[in-house]
Amino acid sequence: MIRKAEPCRVCGISTRKLLFGDKTLGVSICSGKCEHQYIQACTLSEEDDMLRCLDQKIETARRNGIIGWATAGAGLLLVALGFFATDALVFFIGIVPMVIGSSSTRVFEERKEKLDKTRKRIRI
Repeated sequence: MIRKAEPCRVCGISTRKLLFGDKTLGVSICSGKCEHQYIQACTLSEEDDMLRCLDQKIETARRNGIIGWATAGAGLLLVALGFFATDALVFFIGIVPMVIGSSSTRVFEERKEKLDKTRKRIRI
């Protein structure tokens, strides 16, 4: 569903973008420049709401990273089982979750680092 355009909280330009892409905050921001200005000028209650939102996103990224590591570990176990049992099918089946788990872990770690940087910028 396409969101209705609302005026930016800082400059008033009509936009569909939300602060941190989060509907629960409900803060329309049109650009990175306006985002920085809004963060610098927000009240303590708005800052708490932003930090709470970012904390939830950081926790989700951390949990998804753990799931990625578990998936990669399960794939590694299947690869080892296929290697020691000399079963090529199990070996190749184990490669798939190992590759998917390890690549998703990298993506979620990068997302978590980006959110951490944003959180530190708000808190300063």
